[in-house]
Amino acid sequence: MNTPRTGLLMDKTPPPGHDDVLFTSCRPANARANNFAERLSAFTLVELLVVIAIIGILVALLLPAVQAAREAARRAQCLNNFKQVGLGVQNYNSVHGHFPNGCENYTVGVPCSMPHNDPHPPSLTSGITGWGWATYILPYIEEETLYNGIIFKPPAQMHVPKSNFAIGGTKIPAYLCPSDMKGFELIGCCSGMSNGGSPAEDLAKTNMAGVADSRDWTCDPGKAWPRVDADGTMYQASSLPISRITDGTSKTLMVGEVVGSLGRSDNFGFYWVTWDILHTANGINLASKIEPQRPWSVDEGSFASFHPGGCHFVFCDGHAAFISEDIDKATLASLTTRAGDDFMSGEY
Repeated sequence: MNTPRTGLLMDKTPPPGHDDVLFTSCRPANARANNFAERLSAFTLVELLVVIAIIGILVALLLPAVQAAREAARRAQCLNNFKQVGLGVQNYNSVHGHFPNGCENYTVGVPCSMPHNDPHPPSLTSGITGWGWATYILPYIEEETLYNGIIFKPPAQMHVPKSNFAIGGTKIPAYLCPSDMKGFELIGCCSGMSNGGSPAEDLAKTNMAGVADSRDWTCDPGKAWPRVDADGTMYQASSLPISRITDGTSKTLMVGEVVGSLGRSDNFGFYWVTWDILHTANGINLASKIEPQRPWSVDEGSFASFHPGGCHFVFCDGHAAFISEDIDKATLASLTTRAGDDFMSGEY
């Protein structure tokens, strides 16, 4: 007689004492499958550790790529800021017939004695705390409202009246680099005033400075400081027309990237409203490897960035480029001088 299929599992292993009897188990047919699934539903400690190790390795492999992608985006934004500034300088020149003064902060009207290849030294008025190139191009980088709030009429200066000083504390994103580890901050100045909660919080930070000279943008005490006979393009009372950039506008630097502190101090660096010029004698990125004693130190200061391998510059024709920190110093000096008869060809 056929045995009906009842869903029961026939177990041919008899219990003790029933070797000759076919033993029929009453356990459900899926019982063994359920027990097998239960055994697979949890990790052992070894398996868990292996999974954690694999995840850690994947994160370690992906993190550098993510960081590199983020830095590439920050570097692209920084380059775009330099392009915007280059366009602003060109528009200023189109309206006024010359490039803006590098700065107008000087103590006496006596030019420095270092000879340079410019037969037209500018004239000065003693003791002025004035403005810098980044102030003059504000209307050409979509900051016209801010520019219109500045009182330029003498005896107004950078810090007089107080409304001028307050404008100098305004953050301008176009003058900043997203890769700067310190971010935006107010930089300590010299006026005895403050735009922040501490006496050192004076004027708004910038990551850009005018290219003033190939050797030294400053001067000896008792003479014009900064110097008025520099060989670059953004120096004291410069106001250069294009005709005086005889080495070629596409081969002459105008604005470069700078850093403040390296994260070890606050309120230290450059500010856009004035006094943001520098020389190229120390090469590129020295200031991102050491902590300068002063932001404008002759011996330690340099154009620099927190981008790996170099920093950005704007040329006199308005184009912006990233220049390697490995550039030959003589080549960098040639790119700095506006009328040195040292024409550059090819890449740099």
